[in-house]
Amino acid sequence: MTRFVPAPAALGHVLLQNVTVVDPRAGKAQAGQDVLVKDGKIVKVSNHPADAEGATMVDATGLFALPGYNDMHCHALNMPDQVATPNALMLAAGVTGYRHMSGSNKVLDQRKEGTLPTSLGAPEVLAISGPLLTPISAGNPDAARKAVRAQAKRGADFIKVGMVSASVFRALMDEANKIGIPVAGHLPEHVDPREAADLGMKCIEHIGPGAVMLAPASTEEEKVRNTNSPKDIPDLPTFKFPFRDEIAVRLMDPIITNPRTITSENGAKAMLLAYQSFSDERAGQLAAYLKQRGTWQCATLIRLHTQNFATDPVHARDPRRTYLPQWRLKKWDKSGKKFDNLGPKIKDALAMNWECQKRLAGIIAAEGVPMIAGTDAVGATGIIAGLGLFDEFKLLRSAGVKPLEILRQATCYPADFLDRADSMGKIAEGYGANMVLLGSDPLADWTEEDCALQDVQAVMRAGAYWDRPRLDRTLRNLQANF
Repeated sequence: MTRFVPAPAALGHVLLQNVTVVDPRAGKAQAGQDVLVKDGKIVKVSNHPADAEGATMVDATGLFALPGYNDMHCHALNMPDQVATPNALMLAAGVTGYRHMSGSNKVLDQRKEGTLPTSLGAPEVLAISGPLLTPISAGNPDAARKAVRAQAKRGADFIKVGMVSASVFRALMDEANKIGIPVAGHLPEHVDPREAADLGMKCIEHIGPGAVMLAPASTEEEKVRNTNSPKDIPDLPTFKFPFRDEIAVRLMDPIITNPRTITSENGAKAMLLAYQSFSDERAGQLAAYLKQRGTWQCATLIRLHTQNFATDPVHARDPRRTYLPQWRLKKWDKSGKKFDNLGPKIKDALAMNWECQKRLAGIIAAEGVPMIAGTDAVGATGIIAGLGLFDEFKLLRSAGVKPLEILRQATCYPADFLDRADSMGKIAEGYGANMVLLGSDPLADWTEEDCALQDVQAVMRAGAYWDRPRLDRTLRNLQANF
């Protein structure tokens, strides 16, 4: 527990009684189940009263139990000493695990030593990347290969690509394939997503981002690509100095907060052209190719919306901002002022870009490309950790993604992605006791206005159970602190 999270209502040995157990993969539910939990594991799931002597009984009548949500694109450990805030917000939203997308040598070492900051109720850190690859850390192919080897040796679960050239990307992919470490992140502007898929990139984040994924979906593919970025990043010398990666992240922080604040005229022209020439047929062909290659997608539509509409009241006046520290809100507001300085033509292009990205996300999902849900929370402007996953659910729904697929993107598909389908993503004997209990049926059809997946009434994390009053107290504690 932290100063934000109260003691759980039940802990250790718990029996959830008369609950409806939902299996996202099967798309089915079983009513009248008892779920017995002990020492962080599910011991038994039965429609008969379980032998639970000594267990704390929890009446779950009328509730739907499903595997805990996972935010598969998050940056909660960017500031390890302040992780208590996003951890508390994730608990309140039913997020029981996340993929950390911007690791550091310090964080990797802390995990190895067992000293990562954590607390009762904190979500599981499912995977950690190495430091973000940028022109500073990977400015040429040789430097990229060395960085990949060093990160793998340090214990990174995957390589995170930031902003690199096409030649650097090809080199790092080759090296990663040689040593068997996955690669995820941003597509370089001069790399076709189909080439990235052929090279074995495991996951593309943010629908690209930018126009790089939209070019193959356009009837003017080459024109979109060349307009977006006429020249690639040149090879740069290898930079070696103390705290290089940390300094690089600090220098890039304003861009990370919202890269749209530096949208160029060429970038805006490419967005407009991509919108005018978008082809559902070509988008479907791209999606089919990605599906065939098994290239995962983490759309982070909430990230795309907050950066393209940074000063929209839905973000700038989000009442949930009261759960965050003032220093973060000031950073967002400062970035918002830069966004406001963009001309009307660029803002119009950003609005069109959003429509294209949302449309492409829907086509990708409909084609059956493997997808995982993520938010880009903790750092990116306008996104509230944990609660932002509800925004992601709604935006995916607005893109035409079916409710069951959205549920799977946050539960069983992350288990597949992590090769952990035998221990997470399901409520069954031997699985981790990570659950979210809803007051609404997650298998029923729902709309953006009535999202069943945000009707969180209780959360179980590693066998500890928080009911709705305790989750509400967590949110009040955050407000009182900030």
